[in-house]
Amino acid sequence: MILDKLSNISRYEPLFPQIRHAMDWLATHDITKMEPGTYQIDGPRLMVKVQHYHTVPQAERALEYHRRYIDLQCQLHGQEIFGMCNPSDLTAPGEYLPDRDVCFPTGKCSDFFPLREGYFFIAFPEEIHQTKCLMENQSSEVYKAIFKLLPAA
Repeated sequence: MILDKLSNISRYEPLFPQIRHAMDWLATHDITKMEPGTYQIDGPRLMVKVQHYHTVPQAERALEYHRRYIDLQCQLHGQEIFGMCNPSDLTAPGEYLPDRDVCFPTGKCSDFFPLREGYFFIAFPEEIHQTKCLMENQSSEVYKAIFKLLPAA
């Protein structure tokens, strides 16, 4: 996992070539005026999920991980906390859904981090995370762009 400010994202371009393309797309699209959903940017190599939601208590949020894609989650408005889990935090592995590249295991995250406006985090394949959680017990309206980066083979 990587957590940093969006103003520092160019530091990670050598690791992930799609980041430049993702940030160029973000600079030309106002996601607050877009319908939530998935948009193709560069075929299967790069897509974005535009999200608009209100944060909820941790108990209402599922854990998830992906096998194929790297998540680049950019917090553009609002704040939340997100959990990162170790495999030892799981009580059941969940069923992998290959058409959505997602698995929803059960368990409880042991580590939580703030995700404030203007920050991003990267979750690598198999890294279990829990997002959209309340920060300081207050609901926040969130606009988020989740870029799905397909690692080079």
